[in-house]
Amino acid sequence: MPIDPSGSTVVATEWALISVATAVILARLYLRLILQRRTLLASDVFMCAAWVSAVALASFDIYFFRIGIFRPGTTFDLAGFEGTAEEAENFYKLYYFSTYPFYTTFYFSKAALLAVYLQIFPSFMPILSASMEKLDLIGPKMHR
Repeated sequence: MPIDPSGSTVVATEWALISVATAVILARLYLRLILQRRTLLASDVFMCAAWVSAVALASFDIYFFRIGIFRPGTTFDLAGFEGTAEEAENFYKLYYFSTYPFYTTFYFSKAALLAVYLQIFPSFMPILSASMEKLDLIGPKMHR
């Protein structure tokens, strides 16, 4: 039996997760900037960029919900869609452009993780750092 959550459940879950991410990011920035009085690291910048992109992506779903794309029985090829032709055209345009924030969020998140790895590994694991250089995962002397 397929799971078919309602549109309001999808949007609410999306924004609840973004709210949790907002709290975690704000706590991390508060710790780094206010309590530790340090500058932002590359991982912080990538993480904030991923959050902005995730908010942009979630904003598309609000419009999709409003025009009825998330109604039960409506598919992404618009079978069962009860809106106007203009709404269908807008959906296809926005659905195409919503892939950009999706992939941007995905790759900014990966970049944040890689920035953390480059920050942590070389400081206390010289063998792993040398292995990463041999495998061309990082450039020579990038970690120093």
